[in-house]
Amino acid sequence: SGIAGVRGSDGKVQWHRGVGAINWSPLVVGDTIFLCSQPQIGTPLMLWALHRADGTVVWSTPLTDATGGFNPLLGADANTVLVNTYANLDAFDAATGHLRWQHAAQADGRPTSTTQIALYSERTPDDHAKLIALHTATGTLAWSQSLFINNTPIRAGDKAIFVSAQTVYFPDADQRIAAVNLADGHPRWHSQETGIVVAGGPQTVVVKHGYHPTTLLGLDATSGQRLWSMPLVTDLVTVSLAGTTLVTASGATIVAADARTGKELWRKALNAAYSTNLPLMLDGVLFLYSENSQAHGSPGCAGWQACPDYLYALHPDTGKSYWEDTLTDANGMALQEGDA
Repeated sequence: SGIAGVRGSDGKVQWHRGVGAINWSPLVVGDTIFLCSQPQIGTPLMLWALHRADGTVVWSTPLTDATGGFNPLLGADANTVLVNTYANLDAFDAATGHLRWQHAAQADGRPTSTTQIALYSERTPDDHAKLIALHTATGTLAWSQSLFINNTPIRAGDKAIFVSAQTVYFPDADQRIAAVNLADGHPRWHSQETGIVVAGGPQTVVVKHGYHPTTLLGLDATSGQRLWSMPLVTDLVTVSLAGTTLVTASGATIVAADARTGKELWRKALNAAYSTNLPLMLDGVLFLYSENSQAHGSPGCAGWQACPDYLYALHPDTGKSYWEDTLTDANGMALQEGDA
């Protein structure tokens, strides 16, 4: 088992690197891929840095403080790799793999790294939560804010914390959407809308509001004012925002909308039974990955390994297919950004 680099123009595999079982989605920053894996059962978890072009190893280091049974979650920028081991927040030099600092934290979900600030969420003893900001260079506290958090850790597709244009968007303790300065936590605006932030960008913040029924709300990123609302037929939806295109995946159905207006652009039914991965927008092409299994109602499958998965490359404005590829041995994977 390992990781593969796939050419975006035609879906052909360019390289494969065996690193053992990959415990969580890798991250791509510039020319480097960062990932956690377990080379063999019973061995320590490893943090890897690979060259994006050919998959060669830049560096690797064991995660000695990683707790058994948990998947370390990564956050990275060009300078720092953050690892949430559920015992500590570890910061590694992105170029060398050297451990810079270690911050004791019972963190929830994936941390976020920028050149200035490292962000993570943490439960308090009274079962509330805080958004913690540390100085990336030193690991010292920069600021903190009260945070709304679900009963389960924040997951991909339901991250709740987004950083864009030096602004952090998150739900406060009352589940109202707030925007603060990244550097010092100073408030920029506080919306009356409630929910969980599921996507954020320089123009629009997308919020999942309510439960049975659930609605997506588009908020102006500079003011917090509501721009549009979009009813959903199910609560189980993943959302991706790239530029002005909003893509939602629910079951085997993909719906694309204009993030500025909420107007639907197109919808597409996937070949596979369901999609659990966030859609990926890259160089004007929309990439989708969907899984297929008997356990999720797919016909003609004898089990996980016998069921093909699918990779799609689509035009983001029309849904027109550039190419599709059947993956017979993927057994579940996650898309991460590479290059053209």
